[in-house]
Amino acid sequence: MSKKKYVEAVSVALIALAAAVISGTGAGWGLPSAERISLLSCQEHAVDSFFDTMKRTRDNIYEHSEGGSPVGRLRDGSKPYMTPVLKSMGITSGGNIFFDGGERTLANFMRPYYLRSTHTDEQMTLVSLSSMKPGKLDLNPRMFAYGGAYIYGMGAVFGAAHLTGAIKLQRDIRYYFKNPGQMGKIFELGRRVNAAAVAVIIVLVYLIVKNSYSLRAAYLAASAVALYPGLVFQAHIMKPYVISLMFFLACVYFSLLMVTRAPKTKYFALAGAFGALSASSIVIYSTVLVAPFISYILTRKKDGYASEKNLAVAFLAAGLLFVVTNPYWILKFTDLVSEMKGSRGVYASGLSFSGISKILFENTPNIMTPAVFVMSALGILYAGLKREKADLVMLGVSLTSGAAFVYLLQGSPDTMHLSRFFLPAHVLAIMLAARFIDGIFAKKALFLALSAAFLVQPVNNDAVLMKKYAVECSPHSTRTLSAEWINVNIKQGAVIGLAAMPEPAFVPPFRFADYRIALIRNPLSEDMKKVEYIVTRGDGTSTIDPEVIKGEYGLIKRFESVKRSWIFKAHIPFSQLNPDIDIYRRSQ
Repeated sequence: MSKKKYVEAVSVALIALAAAVISGTGAGWGLPSAERISLLSCQEHAVDSFFDTMKRTRDNIYEHSEGGSPVGRLRDGSKPYMTPVLKSMGITSGGNIFFDGGERTLANFMRPYYLRSTHTDEQMTLVSLSSMKPGKLDLNPRMFAYGGAYIYGMGAVFGAAHLTGAIKLQRDIRYYFKNPGQMGKIFELGRRVNAAAVAVIIVLVYLIVKNSYSLRAAYLAASAVALYPGLVFQAHIMKPYVISLMFFLACVYFSLLMVTRAPKTKYFALAGAFGALSASSIVIYSTVLVAPFISYILTRKKDGYASEKNLAVAFLAAGLLFVVTNPYWILKFTDLVSEMKGSRGVYASGLSFSGISKILFENTPNIMTPAVFVMSALGILYAGLKREKADLVMLGVSLTSGAAFVYLLQGSPDTMHLSRFFLPAHVLAIMLAARFIDGIFAKKALFLALSAAFLVQPVNNDAVLMKKYAVECSPHSTRTLSAEWINVNIKQGAVIGLAAMPEPAFVPPFRFADYRIALIRNPLSEDMKKVEYIVTRGDGTSTIDPEVIKGEYGLIKRFESVKRSWIFKAHIPFSQLNPDIDIYRRSQ
């Protein structure tokens, strides 16, 4: 290896390592632990009989979900206010609900804090794996939102970790009630797999930009993606999006080799295979399969035969690998259709220009940071003007993916939700931004100055993110501090209203047994007079609008989240991480 090649290899390895460290730091945030349980439990609940009740009530909940699906929707979704949890508790009303303090109710309130992280959906992978019975050749994941490449892959990782003693896998859920820290270790391992995938992503970004554009742009693109706050946040969650992005970029890489080197059959086959793995990790990323098709169009010979054969190879490889990793799409087709129907409320039913505008001009700049958003938009325009073959592949994939989700998610423009679905489009746009900076500012001094300006906002936002993760991993998280305050300062027997059922993402782990709990769905209802306190997240995501309850309730305590790094304040649009917690008291 020449000295130049050696320096390049070491440089990109260091960027990839730094990205993995950034994405892995704070991987233990918001996990089940003995410390969390100590806030909500007391001695009479740390007994086998109560653990048995928690297990029975959990089993009952999944009896009401679609085929026992980890997605957790009712078989009959005709009542949007109803969930399997509420149905298992005999709830029929759509209004405010005042719960009794019985053992079954407390079991449903407390159990999530033993088993879940503060990111609601992370449990889906574990529920899916625990429902399988390999000894009986039952590998049905019982859900289809996550693909087999991810589900079975994580199963293999957890199995290997169990054999080495790094984690403890037990079918009897009561083991984790007695040892809540063990469940936390499983989540943390799943997040660290993401951090390793981020390192591979950085290498792929570097190779794509270097082969398609220039070495200088490749370094900038790799650094910018490593610092992209949306990727850093998603890497801290045990979900398939980062793993799928890794396969997504591998598909793009081999598709680009078809147009920058030669349209070889092996490139088509590899592009199809990695496209299938991306779709088989999270099916919504199947948009990447336009990449080999665009490459086919750009490299098509006049007789058409050779390139058509190659295209057939790509999609045959994709189809076969997808079926192999997702056999239950065929074996349980009716369950697949049922789950897809249950998701229809998330997607758009018609054009909403205000929703599209919010996604494009408010939430996307918040996720990417304004400077990166502007440069990415310019990079897309620049690529459109240049229209090199690599540009057309990059634009085709990024715009197809982005446009599909702009339309589908216009009715639900939640920033955290959007950051998952738009992850590939944003990463490709950042790569085009690096190419734009390199192409326009040829002088080294100008290139370095603009690159620094391009990266300064992501660096600051990542510093705030790292500070938030550090706080969430400590006893000073807003959830912990607010739970301690409630336990000490609100009198026993008081009626406390919540905007959501007790679970770690939305409600601090206070002693539910000491209070009467109300689920508030209509803050204007007459029965609100019985609610003495309200505990809610103060980040704009709560269903209880402060303006609606103003006059009836006054804010008595706020536990504020981290909003600035050591230098600058930053807007971090991911509300489940270290949120503000507000406590209101009814006016006398």
